[in-house]
Amino acid sequence: MPDLSEEKYKYIRLTGEDAAYFKDLDPYEKLGLLNMPYGFALGALRRHEYSLEPIGLLVGTICMEQIIIEWLLIKPEHQFEGHGEELLDSAFKLADAFNIPILKAVISPDYEKEPLLKGAKTYFEERLFSESDSICADMYLSLETLRLKAQGHKSSGNGSFIPLSKMSGEDRGKALNKLSNMTTALFTYPPEGFVSALDYDLSMISVESGKITSALLITQYNGAMQPVYFYAKNDELSQEIIALAIEEAYKKYGAAMEVAFIARQPESAALIEKITGVQEKGEILKASVEEYKRM
Repeated sequence: MPDLSEEKYKYIRLTGEDAAYFKDLDPYEKLGLLNMPYGFALGALRRHEYSLEPIGLLVGTICMEQIIIEWLLIKPEHQFEGHGEELLDSAFKLADAFNIPILKAVISPDYEKEPLLKGAKTYFEERLFSESDSICADMYLSLETLRLKAQGHKSSGNGSFIPLSKMSGEDRGKALNKLSNMTTALFTYPPEGFVSALDYDLSMISVESGKITSALLITQYNGAMQPVYFYAKNDELSQEIIALAIEEAYKKYGAAMEVAFIARQPESAALIEKITGVQEKGEILKASVEEYKRM
């Protein structure tokens, strides 16, 4: 193993401005998470005489008292040199600093698309990660495809659907606060963290007798629409709010716009499968931060 001293190698936390330098290590644009409220990234750099060469990348999210590693890649010529362990060590230390007991890693279908990464699951398992009972989903569909799948779902007009763009800032804040307390809601991240990132035209709620009966919040991720929060009192409202959001998105963006479905809970993955009829499944492994500290 080469000398991993600071003179030769450097490990840093990345900002959005650093993303372009690491694009060769990011074939699936995971660094788009840096534009999200809870995204973070760590980079490994090799020091040359007059430059720094990006050789490793770890991308993840910090949210809901958990850290999830979404992507880990080391340049082929620098694999098996300990750089992945250094980045993982930084992630464990970050979890410890936030008093987060469990570090998770997504084994997404994207790893299987890269010949050198097919052993990603084994790699994490050899480093204290074990299987959890969670499945995940990552997939993209064009708005046209999604619109065709939802053609049977039409709004009856019974629900009073209100786009966030039609609400005052105060009323939006109150609505998002209420959505945070919906115990049966499905979401990628808590809604209050997305106030500035939401597409107010496509994010909407329905109200009946002063109570929220359904909600769909949508933001942008790597140039695609991404639903980040979903709640519906019943199946009829579920179908109606999805159909209405698709139609409004079609008017605003056109057929070529992509929709990114990213789920980190089994219930969310099941909803995506119900909406789209297809699913790319992955799984989530987990590791104890305390056990790592005892090593």
